[in-house]
Amino acid sequence: MPSDALTPLRMRHTSPMFAPHLWDVHDATMNNNARTNNSCEGWNNKLFNLVGHYHPSIWHVIEWFQLEEATVSTIIKQDAVGNPFQRRVRRRYVQLQERLRNFCVVRREDHKTVTHFLRGVGWNVTHQH
Repeated sequence: MPSDALTPLRMRHTSPMFAPHLWDVHDATMNNNARTNNSCEGWNNKLFNLVGHYHPSIWHVIEWFQLEEATVSTIIKQDAVGNPFQRRVRRRYVQLQERLRNFCVVRREDHKTVTHFLRGVGWNVTHQH
C-alpha cells in the first residue's frame, strides 16, 4: 500500500455539549429581547473600563465597589419613588435588532433562502460597528 494513500475518515454522531435551547436566540430576536446569554459579560466590561486594567490593587477594587454600590442604591431609590431605571441602548444596537428581526420574519415567510438569510445575518453581525 502506498504511503500517500488517504485513510478513510470515520465520523460518528455525538450529542452537543450544550442543548440548542440554551444558546438559540431566535425567540429572543423575535420578541425584541436581549440576545446575549452571558449576563456577567457586561458587568466585567464595566469593571475593566472603570478600573482601567486587569490586575488592580485592592484599593482600586474597593473604590470601584463603593461607586457601584452608590449607583445601584440610587437606581433602587429612584425606582421606589416611581422613576424606574431604563437602560440606555445605543441606536446602532436598536437598528441591528430590527434588521435581525426583519431577517427572521422574511425567512419564516419563505421570502429568502437559508443561504441568503445566513449571509445577511452574518454580514450584519460582523459589520455592526
